[in-house]
Amino acid sequence: MDIIITIQHPAHVHFFKHTIWELNEDGHNVTVFARENEITVELLDQLELPHTILAKSADSKLRLPLIQTKYELKLLQKARKIQPDVLMAIGEPAITHVGKLLDADSILFIDTEHSKLQKKISVPFASRIYTPDCFKHELGEQHVRYPGYHELAYLHPNRYEARTDGLEEHGVRTENTISVVRFVGWNANHDVGHKGFSPAAKQEIVTLLDEVGNVYISAEGDLPAELEEYRLSLPPHLIHDLLATAEYYIGDSGTMATEAALLGTPSIRSNSFVEDDNPGVFEELQYEYDLVYTTADERDAIRKLEEFIKTDDIHQQWERKRSTLLNEKIDTTEFILKQLVGGMSY
Repeated sequence: MDIIITIQHPAHVHFFKHTIWELNEDGHNVTVFARENEITVELLDQLELPHTILAKSADSKLRLPLIQTKYELKLLQKARKIQPDVLMAIGEPAITHVGKLLDADSILFIDTEHSKLQKKISVPFASRIYTPDCFKHELGEQHVRYPGYHELAYLHPNRYEARTDGLEEHGVRTENTISVVRFVGWNANHDVGHKGFSPAAKQEIVTLLDEVGNVYISAEGDLPAELEEYRLSLPPHLIHDLLATAEYYIGDSGTMATEAALLGTPSIRSNSFVEDDNPGVFEELQYEYDLVYTTADERDAIRKLEEFIKTDDIHQQWERKRSTLLNEKIDTTEFILKQLVGGMSY
């Protein structure tokens, strides 16, 4: 089988990596195309996943249509030479358009509900769309739900076991209490009109966590000068080992909040997306499993962090809740492989 996978974000590398490795081992031909993104490319290189860069990431909303058009034309050109049986991506419209033109199947994986544009330009052309079963919207006859999350494609115990040796090689003192903080840049096109923690809240969070141990900040763009010393300097492929080792996680990133929770780390997420169309994944993680605390109010988030710090057995609580979740959810990579090889005939 000839397969094309497109990558737009570092999280997509993790989502597809085990699928790519297993397909290659089974003798299938997998071609990976990516957008130019520093961390994405670094991850692909670190994981030794061969890939071809087709386009830059859009640096403004105005340039997005032009860059997307160039990207799709290049993908079409490459795909015509490959003649794939199937194309796969996370929410990417290009594979659905190219799939239609080449009479190839296109498979989309989606886990967030807030992209209205995605429903107009991706969903109608996809052969099949897979979402977690907690996804709140209906996406048509080609929509298939499964009992899992994107992050369980690479953090399910079948796929991942935490290690600390890599952390220690890069200066992380794992014998100390570790807290991970994530501040996103809010300059991506889908982030327009949204925000995360204010500068004052960032300072308060770090001051609070600094009193209980070592604080590592994963940040996009600039930080307040007084917080630069906390900026994380770690190869991106080791971030999950850090999250698994951490005592606490707080940030305005959705993906990292989910990853922390699935690794058994008490997790807090706060951003303005919560006020609009909070994804079903976060509602389930909060109200069904009580593994992520989500709020649009940064003061509420800080109060919850103070509560976490004061709770002596919080990590035992999280491990019990994580075990419950893992008993009810599946290995997402295994599901992808079964659907790809067994769900469609090639």
